[in-house]
Amino acid sequence: MISVKSSYHDTEEKDGYTRIHLSLPIEKDFHQPHLLLLPKDQGAGPFPTIIAWTSISPDYTQPEEWWGKWLAQRGYGVLIGWSFIRYYRDGKTYRDQVNEMVYERFGHWLLMAKMVHDVQREVAYLSTRPEVDRERVGFIGFSLSAKTALYVSAFAPEIKATIAVDPHLAMHGDSNCHDPWYLDWRRKFKSIQTDDYPVSEWRGTIGSLLDADPKRPGFERNHHEWLALSAPRAFLLIGWSMDKTQPSHSDNPQSWGYFNCAKEVYDLLSISDRLKFIPTDDGHQARHRS
Repeated sequence: MISVKSSYHDTEEKDGYTRIHLSLPIEKDFHQPHLLLLPKDQGAGPFPTIIAWTSISPDYTQPEEWWGKWLAQRGYGVLIGWSFIRYYRDGKTYRDQVNEMVYERFGHWLLMAKMVHDVQREVAYLSTRPEVDRERVGFIGFSLSAKTALYVSAFAPEIKATIAVDPHLAMHGDSNCHDPWYLDWRRKFKSIQTDDYPVSEWRGTIGSLLDADPKRPGFERNHHEWLALSAPRAFLLIGWSMDKTQPSHSDNPQSWGYFNCAKEVYDLLSISDRLKFIPTDDGHQARHRS
């Protein structure tokens, strides 16, 4: 078990749950604020627990209102956080070359990889809590964090169930997946040269790995393959703009094609009930309109 020592700030009793304000060492010398919601008067646990991230614009505590309160009152633990690109070292954000600071510290890590790492750190912390059922930890995110959800589900097997609220499943098109704080599509990287493995100098973009020849359609990588990697774990996709053909950063009818390709893997494994797509026309927002 990985040791993750938290710093506690305060505790507040709420209707049906206890709210603990704390900071977690996402890196050994970089702490981020979190809220931990634990069910109250619903038994001693251990409880299934959800990691809930906010999106780009609101305060990091907002998922408590979106989903956290509802879940905690119904017997789920909830750890609420946000992506480091909201506020990183030296105040760097997604608006201010936060990607350059990640490359400086971690080499060729894309920022999406860093987000998956951070979720794994949160899981490591939850595993130290006796109230948490470490075999039933999930993730939910909206917009920015819905994109994170797709990668977490594919590459963090610690997460057993995932909900992505309007991630825009297609990698290309009217999406910002290419931006520096996600896949940094247009950035050129230089290969690492070593004496043991001498190779010629290579420069290219992440796009060259995912779409080696744009003139040959059908050979490119895309998010349906990421979604298929989630199997056999559960994944729920919620698309908020199914009434539009070109919504900005939102799931629309185009998403059905990618979803159905991934569903073939779930069908092959006879677990089709673990992959669901709920289409709505509510627009790009974190929860259903009341």
